[in-house]
Amino acid sequence: MDHSIPQPNTAAPVLTVNTRLARWLLLAHDERQRKAGLSAWPTPEILSLESWLRNAWINSWPEKYFLTALQSKILWQDILASDEETRNNPLLDRTGAAHHAADAYGILKQYRLNSSSPAFEWTEESRAFKRWMRRYEKRLKDMGALDAAETLDRVCEAMKAGNIPIPQALVLAGFEEITPQLANWIEFLESRRTQLTFDPEIPAPQPRPEQVSIRGYSHRQEEALQCARWVRSVYRPGRTLGIVVPQLEEYRALLDNELTAELAPGKIYPWVEEGKPFNISLGTPLAGEPLVRLALAFLGARTSTLAFHEFAEILTSPFFASGHEAAQDARALEQELRRKRVTRVDLGHTPQAMDAGKNPQLTEFIAAWHDHLQNNKAQRPRQWAEAFNTALEKAGWPGTSGTLAARGHQALAAWYKNLETLASLDRVMGRISRMDAAAALARLALEPEFQVKTPEQPIQVVGLLESAGMRFDHLWVMGCHAEALPGSPSPNPFLPVTLRKQHGLPRSSAARELEFAERSLSRLLAAAPNVVLSYPEWEGHTQIRMSPLLQPWRDLQPEAETRIETTHRHKDRLVKARLEFFEEPPALPVAGDEAARFAEPVRGGTSILRDFAACPFRAFAVHRLGVNLVELPEYDFDHPERGNLVHKALEMFWGEVKSKTRLAAFTDTDLRQKLGDCVTAALKDLAPWARQDRFFEIERERVTQLLFDWMQNIEMLRADFDVTGEEKKVALDLGGLKLSMRVDRIDRGVGGKTLVIDYKTGSAKPAGWFGERIQEPQLPLYAIKLAPDAVVFAQVRKGDMKLYAAGDSRPPLDTMRYEDIEKRSGCAGWPELLDRWRENLESTAGRFLAGENPVDPHARSICDYCGMESFCRIDARSEEDPVEREDV
Repeated sequence: MDHSIPQPNTAAPVLTVNTRLARWLLLAHDERQRKAGLSAWPTPEILSLESWLRNAWINSWPEKYFLTALQSKILWQDILASDEETRNNPLLDRTGAAHHAADAYGILKQYRLNSSSPAFEWTEESRAFKRWMRRYEKRLKDMGALDAAETLDRVCEAMKAGNIPIPQALVLAGFEEITPQLANWIEFLESRRTQLTFDPEIPAPQPRPEQVSIRGYSHRQEEALQCARWVRSVYRPGRTLGIVVPQLEEYRALLDNELTAELAPGKIYPWVEEGKPFNISLGTPLAGEPLVRLALAFLGARTSTLAFHEFAEILTSPFFASGHEAAQDARALEQELRRKRVTRVDLGHTPQAMDAGKNPQLTEFIAAWHDHLQNNKAQRPRQWAEAFNTALEKAGWPGTSGTLAARGHQALAAWYKNLETLASLDRVMGRISRMDAAAALARLALEPEFQVKTPEQPIQVVGLLESAGMRFDHLWVMGCHAEALPGSPSPNPFLPVTLRKQHGLPRSSAARELEFAERSLSRLLAAAPNVVLSYPEWEGHTQIRMSPLLQPWRDLQPEAETRIETTHRHKDRLVKARLEFFEEPPALPVAGDEAARFAEPVRGGTSILRDFAACPFRAFAVHRLGVNLVELPEYDFDHPERGNLVHKALEMFWGEVKSKTRLAAFTDTDLRQKLGDCVTAALKDLAPWARQDRFFEIERERVTQLLFDWMQNIEMLRADFDVTGEEKKVALDLGGLKLSMRVDRIDRGVGGKTLVIDYKTGSAKPAGWFGERIQEPQLPLYAIKLAPDAVVFAQVRKGDMKLYAAGDSRPPLDTMRYEDIEKRSGCAGWPELLDRWRENLESTAGRFLAGENPVDPHARSICDYCGMESFCRIDARSEEDPVEREDV
């Protein structure tokens, strides 16, 4: 490690180009002391130039306070928002423009650009920037604040005035480019006889061809995998390894996964607290941490009426009191609202709608959330930071100590730091609304700066800029394709093009990017005795070329094997494990308490038989294991609720009208009015929680018209009938399985014949009555229990209204289509079909109680909407055992 890391004179402060290099040099210093046999040593003064300047300025008791990066951003955004010309431009992204304006201001100070240059008057962008800059500097003066870009100049002036002591010696590390601003300070220090050392001072020697290896891989994932295996193969204690990636944001997740799998494979187990033996310089947004993401959602909701999925996620989260102190009741409330097919939740209404027996802590949590969202008084950011903290505490956030792992505790610490930062914005933002304060807090959490704090590791993953000044024993440079090395220029749009070219500003031109890439590559090739340069050959279906800067080295080296097959990932080593075999029992019979449950009438029990006919495993999972498949509807009144509305309205209508004779007595106007009244009453009965008046008026009109057409085109054309029962409850013991059912309607027709009718608002499938598996068992079950003369599917569907029947009653002038029993089932007539149904359904009930549960769908299409695929693993079935049954 000694030969690969610079060893500056640590008696003098070492100022680095960035924070990453400062930590790296501290690690190198500590390693040297350990190798020297020391057990304790003083920490040298090694820190970034930016940190050193800030400390020097603050310690001088200045009149101007230091403006943070966030304060500067918000100040620029406020200036753009108040600029009349900017406000009238609907195409301008003010947030992005403020970011570029702040960046332009920093470049202007670092490169000593003349803001009075006529070039600033040539384009609308530069004129706007000059206007904003004047206002920005005036605001700084009024506030008594100092922008970070001016810190170096102000420190230099303070040193000249004697307010900041001039250091006797300094070491500058990693500065490949000296800006005019930095050069002016260096010149001043040299004039005052400060001993300056630049590391490295001597240009590094050119590497030999045998020290450089160039490797191409099919895609990024393979490149990251091979890099991780290479790290595992070459790393030894005391060695340093570097992975430099020009486009680190595109590789971060891949490298994190592959390096963890190879270097810390035990982390796949949740109980293993093993640390990662590497550091990745690019952080991730704090908002991506579940703890913080849910806190932001809790605080930033616009109103107290929330989308159900937003409400449910926070309600059941262990980070809030509802999810750890009242978890059972929270889940019960979630399921209750799902069953009601609620899409939006009113926090002010929900506590009153809950049963009195609910956990009071759950009610208090919802009430606390509602109270917070009602707070819309304009306050200063410091007051909002306190209010946010108080609201979260009342809601039980962040949960119990056992809820948070090590990463969670660090995320919590970062959250409190962000609250402190929000509180520092009083001078910049003034009085703001709750939504503005929550948005500012969210912007803070979206900065990619959160990293789990771990000890500095000898394996470093860094970007191209951050690698400046770092040296290693082994180095791998990834992603060296033509699009990344050199990178594409990205000039600041607010700086005049003539000044960009004249001063050679960063990212200003292709020539500037080429110069930077050549200089960086030359540095990296000399940063380690052994260097690997790699690139992906494909990005999806697009072929990628190797960077042309690598071609000279490609021409000098022989072809070599680039794949490493040795792996330490657990999933790749399982093939060597001793397998254990488990023979699953063919059935799990119903017994004990479970048997007692099915000995009582099961509400909605027909679904047991329907699910078993579709797939025995589905019936086992849903009705015995309790797998809940209730899904959240996408809109307030979806298909199942619309079907329930039709059923309820027809029940109410026939409960009063009772017969065709009374139906025929209605005029069209009276019939439409009567049906409308029934639909309105049904809507209030089914959805008392709904408040979208216009939506339900439209739904009322639609269902009223549907039922009016049904009465005119179907019921009025039937032979005379009387309705003798609506929504009649019946119970049936089917081979030990007791079912509780509700019959939609029972009619007495011509000659006293009895018809059992079942409404369908979707497609009716009479074919489901027949076959080895009865797919539609509802009407056959009614027939077994009530022994009617016929059973009827009533398809109440716009544009496709029908009546399908099976039985021995064929009254004349009736619109029913009778199924051919003999053709469909092979039975000689209705009595024989009833016997067949009883035998079939009793057998199905018996098989269910016997515990049969094979994954055996009646047709493969059933699996398309089942939702059990990840449970039954049907997609993992062998190709030799496919499901070949067809739909009937």
